[in-house]
Amino acid sequence: HLYTMDCCIYKSLCRALRGDKFNQGHAEMNSEQKQAWVEECNKWYTFVWYLQKALLEIPSDPQILFRGIASNPEKRNKIIDLYSVGQVVHWPAFSSTSLDRKVAAN
Repeated sequence: HLYTMDCCIYKSLCRALRGDKFNQGHAEMNSEQKQAWVEECNKWYTFVWYLQKALLEIPSDPQILFRGIASNPEKRNKIIDLYSVGQVVHWPAFSSTSLDRKVAAN
């Protein structure tokens, strides 16, 4: 759980992976913001490379997991429509999930 601990690693790595503004697309960043983001990413390049290499060594463990999604019915339905039962999902990010549907619903 090192990645998600509330410490300097978590905050800096999140900035590098997501950009300074969590919901802002890279196309919307000005050149100064893009340069700062590139510099932040470069700081973490080696760490992310080794992290990815280690994650690829973990065997797949198919199971049913739950993740909270948008409460707006229209947005929720668009997300649900992207997936089907039995589909293997590769989520290229760190996200919280739960084996317990009630936890994900909160």
